[in-house]
Amino acid sequence: MGRRTIGIAMLVVEATLLWKTMGYRSISGLAIMVALIGYWPWSQLNWGYRIKYVTSGMILALYLGWWWLDLQHLTPSRSAQFDRNLSLALALGLMMVQAQQYFWRNNQGLPGYYPFLGAMALAFAADNYLSPPDLRAHVFGLAMSFGFLMGLFYAAGQERNEKVMPYRLRRYTLLGICFLLSLLLAAGTAWVLGNSDRVVARWMAKRMGDRLSTLGNQQTARLNSMTDIKGKNFDHIALQIVADTSPGYLRGQVYGKYNGTSWSALTPGSAPSPVDRGPDGYTPVWHNENLYPVTPEAKELSKTLVVYPDSAIDRAMFTPKTTGWAGLAAGKVMVNEAQVVQAVTAMHGQPYQVLTASNAPMHPLSEEERILYTKLPTELATRLKTLAASICGNHTTTLGKANSITQYFTANYDYVLGIEIPKGANAMEYFLFSDPLPDAHCEFFATGAALLLRAVGVPTRYVTGVGVWEQHPFADYWVARNRDAHAWVEAWDEDEGWFIVEATPASGLPEAGQDQGTNRLHDFWSMIALQVKRLLTALKEGAWLMVANLLRTLLLGIVGFIRAAWWMVLLLVAGGVAVWILLRKLRQRRLGRPTDTDVQTQRMQTQLSTMDRWILKKHRLTRQPHVTLHSFAKEIEENLPEDAKGSALARWYRQWAATRYQPQVADKEITALEAGLQKVQRRKG
Repeated sequence: MGRRTIGIAMLVVEATLLWKTMGYRSISGLAIMVALIGYWPWSQLNWGYRIKYVTSGMILALYLGWWWLDLQHLTPSRSAQFDRNLSLALALGLMMVQAQQYFWRNNQGLPGYYPFLGAMALAFAADNYLSPPDLRAHVFGLAMSFGFLMGLFYAAGQERNEKVMPYRLRRYTLLGICFLLSLLLAAGTAWVLGNSDRVVARWMAKRMGDRLSTLGNQQTARLNSMTDIKGKNFDHIALQIVADTSPGYLRGQVYGKYNGTSWSALTPGSAPSPVDRGPDGYTPVWHNENLYPVTPEAKELSKTLVVYPDSAIDRAMFTPKTTGWAGLAAGKVMVNEAQVVQAVTAMHGQPYQVLTASNAPMHPLSEEERILYTKLPTELATRLKTLAASICGNHTTTLGKANSITQYFTANYDYVLGIEIPKGANAMEYFLFSDPLPDAHCEFFATGAALLLRAVGVPTRYVTGVGVWEQHPFADYWVARNRDAHAWVEAWDEDEGWFIVEATPASGLPEAGQDQGTNRLHDFWSMIALQVKRLLTALKEGAWLMVANLLRTLLLGIVGFIRAAWWMVLLLVAGGVAVWILLRKLRQRRLGRPTDTDVQTQRMQTQLSTMDRWILKKHRLTRQPHVTLHSFAKEIEENLPEDAKGSALARWYRQWAATRYQPQVADKEITALEAGLQKVQRRKG
């Protein structure tokens, strides 16, 4: 059994462990497929060591880049998840580096460090997954198998070439040493990752300090708090929503009591049990998805949204007012009287599915709710009633009163993010009764509208969330950015139930943000990160049709980015070409001779490559880049008997060297080499 066969067995052990611990069966099997393709001589490449090492570095960089994209959905409290994703990326990257070793012709016996790459991949795959007893048994058995294969690997190298092992060791000693080395390496790697949590948490807390972290999580909403959310990193994408149509208003929190300076949220509510069967037309996104009722009386499904939140959003689940059900792959939810949905435990970027209901029954307000939703701050009650009566005039319907108040704000105010309240002044008194009337943002318009409607007897509640009307510039889903954080009002009508009242002037509405500039590179990376996450989910679920569709969508997104930011792509390509030319010039200068470009040299190099491939295929001999042609000719004579035409092959290599390095090369000499090559290949033996 040769090294290459034992190396395949090692990859199988690593892939099995990766599948058992992390569940990525399709991805872990990819390395085995790549190695099997490179196992056959026809697929091997005759490139130098530099290309080999650059390729290995690019593979690791690719997987670490994937980890970095997924890192955008982590928070400081998820250092264990940070370790898991980093371990997964490194394990997959190292396995692919192992697999690519099979494609290099000079790796006929595989390099001596091959098992150590596998040991590191084994350590990363097993990291943080040793607690379940059944899984611990799998890990132990696979580690033992790998240690045994590691010993066989070096033993096979010793039999094939004494130079691989300079000291003759007994086989059982070699097996024991290799097994201990692999276990020590695995334990050391796990220890390093396990003790890096605090450093990781501090670094990520500093990195994510300006993220959207409070919207929907606040139990108390003070006026002017929205400026902290909308003003910081305003282009950052907070939510990515997969839906057929624009999601519109998504609620994060609903407030009922206003004390003159801030709003207080409604009670969190209770945790419903998951339903056994969803509505007609419901399709789970995740195989272990739990579907929770939000509106218990809801029966008919209207539309479906899959929401991918920013990792800094803690427990808030942004949902439409008409939400009937909410689906999660893990965790439970709580639902209050206003159908506000929150996770029981921190979400940290976990996606969820929202099902809206059509024709959900309406329940009348209780007396307690009516008192709560019509209560006014004592110090402003009289002035609010006077102003509201003058605005609403003779309107007697709830909708007429709401339209009058929204038209009043639109006609008399302008939108500006942030408002300066004089020291000691009441914020709403200053906003509603100053002369001239100050410009303000959505919090003040929503609070003002809620209080004025209450002043004319209309129950209202204050809502914070996001307005989602922007489609991702490079993909077919919707996004809500920090700047789309918004506040609005829900008013009660005896016939229609709760309906949305939008009092903010048009220039301050979230959909107006579509015309603002965005960071195209950030949008591109966010698209890549989401599509990769959806691809991994589809692969894990075995949804191959969805995988094909997502790959198509990803390709279209990349094309869209190139079209939108062609100058950026052009700069990157130009920079890469410039670096390549510079490195090539430096290499030529270091070698001290010009590049071989003449026709004669190209013909001779083709002959040499053809002979190298032929001798590898027929006699399993590899000419290493650092070995001279005369030394390789001597190696041929030592390894091949006369009936295998060893002398003829050795003479051809010596003749090629003598011809190549003479001052002038005649065409007849090249023709003679070509004839000799054909003669050797035709000869039997």
